[in-house]
Amino acid sequence: IPEVIDFCCDFLVSWIDDDNIIELYRLAEHYSLTQLSNKIDLYILQNFLNISKTVTYRRLPLAKVQSLLSSDKLHANSENEVYEAALLYHYSQEEIDKDQVSLHDPPKLLEMVRFALIEQHTFQKLYNRLSPCPLKEVLADALAYHQNEILQPVLQTPQTQLRSEFHCVVGFGGMYSSQDEDLSDEVKFLNPLTQEWRTLTQAQMPKMSNQGIAVLNNFAYLVGGDNNTSGYRAEVSCWRYAIFTFLSLYFTG
Repeated sequence: IPEVIDFCCDFLVSWIDDDNIIELYRLAEHYSLTQLSNKIDLYILQNFLNISKTVTYRRLPLAKVQSLLSSDKLHANSENEVYEAALLYHYSQEEIDKDQVSLHDPPKLLEMVRFALIEQHTFQKLYNRLSPCPLKEVLADALAYHQNEILQPVLQTPQTQLRSEFHCVVGFGGMYSSQDEDLSDEVKFLNPLTQEWRTLTQAQMPKMSNQGIAVLNNFAYLVGGDNNTSGYRAEVSCWRYAIFTFLSLYFTG
C-alpha cells in the first residue's frame, strides 16, 4: 500500500542522523524503497557541509557522492566549499591544509566541482600542477570561461549553472519613495521562502533609478536610467550583473 510505505519512509527519515545514514541507504536498497533513498539524498544535500566532515561521508559509495556533488539542490555558501568537500572524501583536513594532496591520479570527485563559479586564482595553481587528464580539461574550460567575461552568457554549460532551484525577484537600486530623492545603492531579493526582502550585495555602479532591465541566462542587464546623484539627467551606460559582480559594458559621459 503506497500510503503505508510513505508513512514508514517518513518515520525512518524523522530519525535520520549522521550515524545511521549508511544503514538507511542499505534498507532502502534491500526493499527497493526509492522514495526513502531520495529523502536520504535530500537530507545530505541540505546538510552537506557538516556531513562532509564526518566519517560517514567517506563511507558513502563514490557513485553516490558523485551524484550528490552534481546536484543543483546541494546547499553550500560557495563553490569553494564544494571543492573542499570533494577533497575531504579522499583526504583528511590536515592533509588538505598542508597541501598533501596527490595529483598523480586526481580524485574523480573534483570533476564534479563547478570551477567556473570559483575565483580563477583559487584553481589556477591546481591547473598548473596537473598533467593532462580529464580534470585538467574541466579546469581549462573554467579558465576560458573566466577569461572571456563578455561572452559568459553564451558560454553556459552544466558547469556554470548556479546550485539553486529558486527563482526570485531582484531589485537594483532605485528611490526609497516617490517623495524621497535619496537613492539606494543596494541589490535586494525577495526570499521565496520567507517572503521578505533581503540584501544581496551593494551595487558597484552609479546610484540610479528607472533603469531598463533584461535577464539573459541568469545575467541581469541594466541599461540607461536616471542618474539623480548630480541632478536629474539620463544615464547612458550598460551594466551586467551576475554572482555578486557588476561589469560595465558601455559608458560615455
